[in-house]
Amino acid sequence: MTRLIRLAGSAILIVLLFAFGWVGTSRAGSDWPPISPEDLAMKDNPASPGAHAMILNRELVIDESDPRRLVSETDYVRIKIFTAEGKKYADIEIPFFKDFGQVTKIQARTIHPDGRVIEFDGQVFEKTALKYHDARIMLKGFTLPDVQPGSIIEYRYRVDGYSLTSLRGRWTLQDELYMRRAS
Repeated sequence: MTRLIRLAGSAILIVLLFAFGWVGTSRAGSDWPPISPEDLAMKDNPASPGAHAMILNRELVIDESDPRRLVSETDYVRIKIFTAEGKKYADIEIPFFKDFGQVTKIQARTIHPDGRVIEFDGQVFEKTALKYHDARIMLKGFTLPDVQPGSIIEYRYRVDGYSLTSLRGRWTLQDELYMRRAS
């Protein structure tokens, strides 16, 4: 009987640890989408030969269902770097409104063509991009580690409150880089 009570207690403890996120979330990068061998081996953008980099995948999820928050956005980006000039895309800047939102849950990593993964664990800085009277557009930024031609970089973050995407009411799908997939 005592053994049964200990087993039940252990099972309850494990369920609580998972429920509160203390188990299973500590493995950094374990829930990143898989990378195909073709993407790792890619040497150039087939749709735009000679490009310095291309966006392999971008996902934006906007959640307005929580009555305690104005908006919650989760953004994920995966970029393939082709040239030394393309390494500039490893410098990430995330715009947001200082008094109306915050950027949280920043995660990033660099994947080399041989599959070696380097998790980002560096400094995230914050700076003012634009100030007009009391309104400020801020940038949270960071640089991914050890990016080389052939690397894939990926990052994700969450903005709670108003971001620039929320206020514009639109999402730019094509920018400086060719984008293979967006959702």
